[in-house]
Amino acid sequence: MFLGGIHISSTILIVTAMSSERVRRSRVEAATDTRRRLLDAAWVVFARRGYEGASVQQVAEEAGFTIGAIYSHFRTKQELFLALLEERFATKVGDLSRLVDGTDSLDRQMEALAHRFGRLRETEGDWDLLAAEFALYAARHPEARPPLADRQCQLREGLAQLIAARLRESSIEPATSPSLIAAAVIALGDGLGAMRRLEPDLFPDQLFSTAVHHLVLALAQTSVP
Repeated sequence: MFLGGIHISSTILIVTAMSSERVRRSRVEAATDTRRRLLDAAWVVFARRGYEGASVQQVAEEAGFTIGAIYSHFRTKQELFLALLEERFATKVGDLSRLVDGTDSLDRQMEALAHRFGRLRETEGDWDLLAAEFALYAARHPEARPPLADRQCQLREGLAQLIAARLRESSIEPATSPSLIAAAVIALGDGLGAMRRLEPDLFPDQLFSTAVHHLVLALAQTSVP
């Protein structure tokens, strides 16, 4: 009876532990799903209304949740937007990395990198406008500058790693820091993107990819103090 009691007690403990683990996983999965739906809804609302015009209430309604669901994942609208920005930057760098891995020569890699970077800007809808709007917001609100700079650094350094790796594969030791090269590429994309919105007929499709290709190779061979 004693041994039987131990066996039954052990079985109960195991079943209870397994049930608790299932409940924990279920809660984690539910929280992950909720966060995903909130981010997807945030993209829709921010794209529709802009950063300043959007509200967390509108995001909650778009996602089908109460406003409390947002505040359980994000403390502020700014934090929600920055999470969205960080995710999109990481996705962009991942897409670029997979693309250049499928090419051989440096010239082709730079062409592929520039072409894809340009196409990403063209296919992201109003994302470039949102990023520019938030940059202006951060310029007027000093507390928003450090977190935005952190996300910008994420994109820049991700792109810099790709550029540095491709240059090393071609036995090129860049005279200019890959971080500065990446910053120049991003700035070029931002500038041309803004100008093309105003005068779309003035800028041919290949302008950005051609400019980036030559910019990267030129800076790699020129020392910038």
